[in-house]
Formats: sequence, structure tokens, C-alpha cells
Amino acid sequence: MLPHDEIIDQLDDTGAILAPISRAVLLATGSKNYRLASALFRTRQGDFIMFRRAYNKKVFPGLFGAVGGCALSGETYEEAFTREVSEEVRLNVHNYPWKFIGYTTPKHDNTFGHVGLYEIACDHISTYNTDDFAECRLFSFDELAQLCTENKEVTHNMPILFKKFYRPTK
Repeated sequence: MLPHDEIIDQLDDTGAILAPISRAVLLATGSKNYRLASALFRTRQGDFIMFRRAYNKKVFPGLFGAVGGCALSGETYEEAFTREVSEEVRLNVHNYPWKFIGYTTPKHDNTFGHVGLYEIACDHISTYNTDDFAECRLFSFDELAQLCTENKEVTHNMPILFKKFYRPTK
């Protein structure tokens, strides 16, 4: 185990917990069977505040995606969502309206991780962790739909989440 490695829960294809394991060890195997909490930020106008991952990240450097990360061993999706948003965006989710959107699984949706997706109503982000993100940017629904359709400048999970939960209304 690495010095600052997190302990997460290894899951089976159904999402049942098999055992706690080092995040680095599990991800090195290529397994997608872990819990991942993800959050998207929406303005009152329906636009998305998106975050470009830092360019030095090992996974998806420089790509736009949801805020979030692995749930720690024993942590619920909601607890992981709350912690990750606090760590990455310096925002207390309890001060904003938010809702659970839905789940995806690697087996049925081809996502990296068993994803619990949340949405936070927020018109402006004033700060974020620059170790995690290079920038944050506002996208209209159509702009984000186009990026996801073209699978351009977005993380692997972003087009899957967008298509499943935010189908274009046209």
C-alpha cells in the first residue's frame, strides 16, 4: 500500500461489497468494481458548471468531468459525495439544494466504477482545489451535450452519465 493510499471497498458485479482493499491495488488490476460518488453542478438557468481535471492527474488529465471520487471503505455514496465536494470544491453541500440523480454500474452501463450521481443547484463556484482541477467553466446544456456526443474533452463516464440521466430534449 502507498503511504497516502485510500482503502476502498472492492465490489462484485452487483455492487455487493467483497472486501476492503487499497485503491491503488484495485485500480492497478483494471477492475471497475468500486463505489464512485459523482456530482454535477447546475445553475438556475440549467447550465452546467464543469471542472477540467488537473493536467498532472494520472487518470483523465485535462478532461472535463464530474466532481467526485471513490467512496472510502464503509462510506455510503452520500457520505462520499459530501466529502468529495468539500475536498475538491470547498463547498458544504448542506448549504445548497441537491438531489440524488441515479446509479450506474460497470456491467450494465460500462462506467468506471459503480457510480452514484448527485446534482447540486449552484450558480457560481468561487474556489476549487487546484491539485484536482485546472479550471471550471460554464457550459450550456447543448454545449455539454455536444462534447458528450463527440466524446471530446470529457472523462470516460461523462457521456454515459449525460446520456442516461440528461437526454437532450430536442
